Amino acid sequence: NEKLDRKQADIDQDTGSIVRTVAMNISGSNLKSFTTKGKKAPTSKSTWYNFEMKYPKEENISALSWDPFYQLLRLIHEADDSTFAEQIGLLADLDNLATYYVFMTAVGSTDNMLKNLIFVQHDSESKFILLPWDVDGAYGRMNDGTKRDIRVNQVVTNQLYQRLIRLDVDNFKDLLCQKWQNYKLVRRKYLHFSVWQMTPMWIN
Repeated sequence: NEKLDRKQADIDQDTGSIVRTVAMNISGSNLKSFTTKGKKAPTSKSTWYNFEMKYPKEENISALSWDPFYQLLRLIHEADDSTFAEQIGLLADLDNLATYYVFMTAVGSTDNMLKNLIFVQHDSESKFILLPWDVDGAYGRMNDGTKRDIRVNQVVTNQLYQRLIRLDVDNFKDLLCQKWQNYKLVRRKYLHFSVWQMTPMWIN
C-alpha cells in the first residue's frame, strides 16, 4: 500500500495530525462501535489501543499531540445526545463525514468504517475530516480479492454515524440524501453498479 504522509494529506508541519485505526478491537478499545475508549489516556507513544498516530513523527509525539483526537473520541463515546449534537460539528467537518459515508456506501467498502479510518486535522484550527485510504475491500471485492455483492443497506457503520443519523445533527440525513442523489447523477455515467438503483436505509 502507498504510504500516507503529511504532504499528501496537506497537513501543517507544526500543528497537523493523522490518526489511523489499525485494528477493530485491541485492549478494550472497540472502534467498530465507538462504545469504549480505553481505560488509559494517550501518552507520548505513537500507538494507543487500536489507534496509530501517523503524524507527527513518532519522535515528536507527546500526550498533547493526541489531545484533539482524544476529545473527539470522548465526545462520540461519552457525551449525552444534546451535547453531542451541539459540539460534534465544532470538532468534525460534517460535510466531509457525509461525503465519506456516501462514498463508502456506493463502493461497498467492507473495511473503511471499522479499521482503516484515517482522521486528519490539517492544523490546530481545523476540524477533523475522514480521508479515504487503502480502499481495497470495495467495488465488489473483499480484502483478499474474493467477490461479493454490493448491498447498500448492509453498509458497515459505527457509533459516530449512528448518532449523527439518529439525532439528525444539522439535518445530516438530508445532507446524505443530497449527496447520494448528486452522486447518482454524476457517477452512474462511469460506474455501472446496480448500487445506484438501490435506496440506502438513511433515505427513508
